[in-house]
Order: sequence, then structure tokens, then C-alpha cells
Amino acid sequence: MHTHILLAILAVFFIGDASAEVAEAPADSVRKYKFLAKTARGQKEYAEARSYYGELVKYSPRDVQAHFFLGDMNYRLRDFDSARAAFESALALDSLHVNSNLRLYAVYAAADRADAAALCLERVLVVKPDAAEHRRKLADLYRREGDSKRAIAHYADLLGDGVDEELFEMLALLNQDIGDVEEALKWRSKLLGGEGEAIDPEKLESVVELQLETGDVESALKSLFKLALVDSTNAYSYYSRVSAIAEERGNEAVLLKAREGMVRANPKDLQTVAQLVEWNINQDQLNAARRLLDRVLLGGGNARLLVLKGDLLLRQGAKEEAVTAYERAKADPAWERVAQQRIWQINPPETEEEKLKREFFGGKDGES
Repeated sequence: MHTHILLAILAVFFIGDASAEVAEAPADSVRKYKFLAKTARGQKEYAEARSYYGELVKYSPRDVQAHFFLGDMNYRLRDFDSARAAFESALALDSLHVNSNLRLYAVYAAADRADAAALCLERVLVVKPDAAEHRRKLADLYRREGDSKRAIAHYADLLGDGVDEELFEMLALLNQDIGDVEEALKWRSKLLGGEGEAIDPEKLESVVELQLETGDVESALKSLFKLALVDSTNAYSYYSRVSAIAEERGNEAVLLKAREGMVRANPKDLQTVAQLVEWNINQDQLNAARRLLDRVLLGGGNARLLVLKGDLLLRQGAKEEAVTAYERAKADPAWERVAQQRIWQINPPETEEEKLKREFFGGKDGES
């Protein structure tokens, strides 16, 4: 009886001891391979480290870090397929594991799998919403892939309190791409800086285009006048554009101001000079018309301006001087008829030859 009890006790002891050895073996293996893998990794012996991490995940299949480092060793050894598989295993255990997502993003990006790469960065930003570097990569990725709305959202999140011209430009372009012109104008306007700051003509020109596109013509005209001041080299073209817009809209005050600017920028633009002279004569602003004519007719003889000079002199009662101006204008065949009609208004034809000539020229006053 005592012998049976002793054997039973011994059996329990030995069986329990064997079970302990079996239970401890995986834990020992985990500790062993963790140590060996970490040591090899620290010494940059990536092939050995990969082998150890491969063993480690067998004994500890739910160890996220083990899967990540296995993937990392494969990544460093340029075995990208194996690396991807290891990172995906890590994310199957913890989808928000930052390092696995970042490495997997790099793998997917290199393989031109933009959607998968973007998803990795989206998960990183769930954990680290203030990680500007990763948000910028994601915004750039969406922009390159033509997903402007998502790109806009992330670029906007990157903005701080200061001025970031690159982001303003990006947001302006992207909003323009999706047809949100008002929003694009908002960002382009920010690129102009504050009061007193030097204006970049190219940036202001882009604002003008958007102002016109949104129908804010008054603001566009103001911007064009400002451009003419800050970019004197191209002032004439800006004034000319204002002139065309004002004429189309029937805004006489702006039209006059634009034409005056055109003449200041290019005094040789005799067509615009003539338009201004004619306007001033019609408005009884004879002194202003005289100043313009005196400035451009010094040593010159533009027929249209000579006709206008005659009209001005006639309004001032200087008939003989007016006839002299008209006679000079007759040297240009294109204005001969008009100038002759003006002369006959002052001195009607007396001889039969003059009367016949008047009939030949049409018998009516010409136009200037």
C-alpha cells in the first residue's frame, strides 16, 4: 500500500517536472531569439537578425514588434516582398502600429501603389495628427494622384499662424483645379502680403484673372491700376487692358483714366492721344486738349491730330490757324477728304472748280 502511494507521488512529481520544462521552453526561446536578433541588428548584421526574427515570430506569433523588425530586416536587405508580408502581419495585429505603417508606405510608394501607400499614412495620422512631415507626404501624394479635394484638406491642416507662400500657392492652384474660384482667389490674395509690403506683379496678375473670373470687375480694375504703378515696364499693357474693360462696360471715368495712363506710359501712342484730345474737346476742356496736342505735334504732323487741332482752334475762334492745320492734314490721303470738308465749313467754295471738287468729295462733313 505504501509502495503504491510512493509511486503515485513520484509519478506526479516527474510528470509535473516534464510539463514545466515544456511550458518554459517557448519562453526561453522567445528570450533567446529576442536577444540574438537585437544583438545582430545592433551590429547591422541584417541577414542574421532576419533569421533570428524569423524564429522569434514562430515562438511569439502575436508579437507586433517581432513582425515589424522581421519586415525591417527584409527591407534593409531589399527583399521588399518579404518585407511587405511581415509589415502586413504586424498591422493585422495592430493596424495603427506607426513604424510598420511608415515602412509599408515606403514599400507601396516604391511600387506605385498610391492608394495603399496613402492608407498607411492616414493610419499614422490617426495616432500622430500633428506629424506635419507625414501629413505633407500624404497631401503631396493625393495631389500627384489628382485627388485635389483630399490634398486641399491636408494642405489646409498644415497651415499655422504664419505665412507659408508655398502652401498658399498650392491651395490656390488646387481650388482652381476643382472650380472653386472664390476659394482660389482667397488664397491668391494671401500671397500678396500685407499693407506696405512689396508687391510681386506676377502674383497680382494671377489675382486679377481670378477677380475677373468671379465677376469682381471693380476689384480687377483696381488691381490693374496698382500693377501699372508697381510694374512700370509693363504699365502700358495694364492701362490698355483697363481701357478695353472700361470701354466694354461703358465706364467713361475709368476709360479716361486708363487712356491717360496709356499716354503717360507711351507718348507715341497717337491713336490714344487723339481719343483723349477728342474727348477733351467734346467736354469743353480745351486747355487740356491743347496741352496734349502741343506735346505730340512738336515737329510732327499726324493728320488726325492736325484735324483735331483745327477743331480746337475753331472752337477758340482762331479760324485762319484752324484752316492752316486742316491744310497740313490734307497731305495724308486718308484724311484729305475730312480736312477739306472742315475747310469748306469755314470758307465755303466760291469757284465752279471748288464746287465740283466739293461734290466729288461727297458734299458732307467727314468724320474724325
